[in-house]
Amino acid sequence: MTDDAPRHFVDNGETLIVVGLKPGPHKVLVELADPTHRVIDSKTFSFEIPPPPGAH
Repeated sequence: MTDDAPRHFVDNGETLIVVGLKPGPHKVLVELADPTHRVIDSKTFSFEIPPPPGAH
């Protein structure tokens, strides 16, 4: 889940890529689930995308 949006993504073990975010603070919730979709662990990652060079 990205920025508390009601969207879900499925990952098959590859690198997680998040695109299209505007400059500013963001957070991504990553949940590890077993084959029956039961969440067995989770972690929220917070980060900030800086504005483009020269933007004020």
